[in-house]
Amino acid sequence: MRAGQRAVLVAILGLVATCVTLLGYLGSVSLLSFFDPYKTAECLQNGHKAEYEVLEHGDPGVAKVRVRDVSGQLVWEKKFSVPSTKHVKSYELHQCAIYIHNGTGLNPVNGKADPGYFWSLWKYPYYIESDGDELVKFSENLTGKREDSKKYYGTQFRINPSETFISLERGYPGSPDYALVIKDIETKEDVFALSMKDVVEKQPSAAGTFSVGKWVERPDGEYLVSEIFDSARETAFVYIKTDTWESAVYPTPEDLQAGVERAYAPFEPMIAYTDIITWAGFKEVTDAIMDEYLAEGVKKHLTVQDLKTGERIVLEEVPLVRDHKFKLLWLSDTELQYVLPSGEVKTWRSGDSE
Repeated sequence: MRAGQRAVLVAILGLVATCVTLLGYLGSVSLLSFFDPYKTAECLQNGHKAEYEVLEHGDPGVAKVRVRDVSGQLVWEKKFSVPSTKHVKSYELHQCAIYIHNGTGLNPVNGKADPGYFWSLWKYPYYIESDGDELVKFSENLTGKREDSKKYYGTQFRINPSETFISLERGYPGSPDYALVIKDIETKEDVFALSMKDVVEKQPSAAGTFSVGKWVERPDGEYLVSEIFDSARETAFVYIKTDTWESAVYPTPEDLQAGVERAYAPFEPMIAYTDIITWAGFKEVTDAIMDEYLAEGVKKHLTVQDLKTGERIVLEEVPLVRDHKFKLLWLSDTELQYVLPSGEVKTWRSGDSE
């Protein structure tokens, strides 16, 4: 073999050796990842759906989130340790991420904070391995001493559909900073706050406790709609428009009682309600109240009121029948369906006469 041919052969063998080494390296980082369409994805793909399951109940507990394709095949899963599985709402599954409580240091025996306790809200993307991103610290206690406990937000939260905002309660009822707030997920800053002090100054009858509300998409933009409660009675509704941060507070009717049948329109501040208590917390108490009503020959009324204007219409006055419910159902913001004691189903439409 000539010297020139030998040099070419050595060069080729060197190139092959380099390729083998490179392929070996690629294999160590999973060559299949180049063909995995979800390897770098975060949002749910191709009709995939996420599901949440509690594996171990307790304080703390263990939960798992799975992603399945349209045929039901498992695509991805992740296990989580959560501070408490007894919490009413400790997670939300959205299109692009899991939002879930995280924390440590809560003593499972007495429920008190051990040193280093914290409780917060974290965000985890789908498909990829991630340590997560802490969005909100609800509370913490570095020493475990009661006087060192700090509460920043309530643990209830709602994420809007576009996953840009979180609604939260800041502080606690009675604290100077108690407010309904909206936090920007990207910057983690509070971009809007409505304090209870401001609410009461405008609407004294609306005093109570904020709910974190619900997100509603309308033709004119996105709103957060929150209720204010005084025990089991709603005192007002709050509407917040996210593109202008304009807010409005609409008090509920003064004669609205806790325990009566009532229903609110899907978006517009409209309420349908009765004036007879159908649940007083205990069956024995409820039956005693009903016996008294029946003995007195009390009649039941169904009323619709526009919370914006205060205008109200009494739709029905019917004899009181034990266990009867109107089964109130808003078909739209302007249509209410209900059932009379006779079983007749009626529909009231906005604009109808009394």
